[in-house]
Amino acid sequence: MLPETITEMETFVSGADYGQGYLGDLANIYAQAGRKREAYELIDQIKELRKVKYIPALQLASAYTGVGEKEEAFKWLEEAVRKRDTQLINIQNKIFFQPLHSDPRYRNLLHRIGLGK
Repeated sequence: MLPETITEMETFVSGADYGQGYLGDLANIYAQAGRKREAYELIDQIKELRKVKYIPALQLASAYTGVGEKEEAFKWLEEAVRKRDTQLINIQNKIFFQPLHSDPRYRNLLHRIGLGK
């Protein structure tokens, strides 16, 4: 399942220009597949792309969640909130953030953006 997911996601992000807005999710998938070096390479690529075009902060949060760096993930989640990142509307449905669900900061963030209970 994971190899097919990777192939599909690689095709998606390399296709249309808007696909680059999901590079962090691909990095997350790479990390889950044990390909952390490639995940970190994508993190670097996202940071460079953000200098010249809009890449949602939520994508860096997704990437850092995948590689297990929760502090960095929360830093970028907070940036997404500050920037009113439109991808936040789907945060509860993104499996990429599952590792953060037990953290009180995640529940607090959901509450602050109107998605918490």
